[in-house]
Amino acid sequence: MNSYIKYAYFLGPEELPGVEAGLKARPAKIYRARRMVCELLHPQREAGIALPEVWNKNCRRQGSWYRASSNNGEILVVTSFPLEGRRGVKIAPSDFQPSRRPSPEEVMNLAQSSAYLKVKPAEWDTIDDFDREQSRLLRQGLLKLGLATPEESGEAFDSVFPGHCANHANFIEPGFYLERGGKKVPYSLGSTLRVCSACVELFDLLGDQFEEKLVVLCPGAVVSTGLPPDRYFSVTKFDSP
Repeated sequence: MNSYIKYAYFLGPEELPGVEAGLKARPAKIYRARRMVCELLHPQREAGIALPEVWNKNCRRQGSWYRASSNNGEILVVTSFPLEGRRGVKIAPSDFQPSRRPSPEEVMNLAQSSAYLKVKPAEWDTIDDFDREQSRLLRQGLLKLGLATPEESGEAFDSVFPGHCANHANFIEPGFYLERGGKKVPYSLGSTLRVCSACVELFDLLGDQFEEKLVVLCPGAVVSTGLPPDRYFSVTKFDSP
């Protein structure tokens, strides 16, 4: 697992043909995401592409962060090797574990912070039956894999949603972070079962003002990739020569 590395980039549609040609010439087998963008993180997929419409599928409410971002309309490319001459992020496992988790009061304070409320897409709060069912199925998926207890997988969505909000808020105006070289390194606030849409931080839609972030995968990312739950991944800025 410690050898796992992914590189993620957003490309304009006009750039995709040239990048695809370069990947095929490498040669690298190209995987196209079908239901969730996190499928591209699978260890055995050396190169993958997620078209904009994938953000509207299984995780359509969560995809509102993408649609509200400056990357809206761009194509996500994830590879196991750097692409020449491009700037993106490098994703690699970390041994980090936080010394403590936020209290319920701290969670609510973050979820109600002005910095978070200012940038939060309205659609993020629009939770419907599809969204609740999707969350239930992903939690059941973790249970079947032996990665969650029945009690954990059965938690009500409304009880964990404030934590989802606080987690994203912590990458906007961090209340929980490390300091490295005088710079803040924000991190995910909960275990896999307590976070949602980790793609928002993994692919730098939130927290792009930080040189490094520490991110725990959400249930969807674990179920779709086989990567470990509760493990932190370091997300760092990367410039390919």
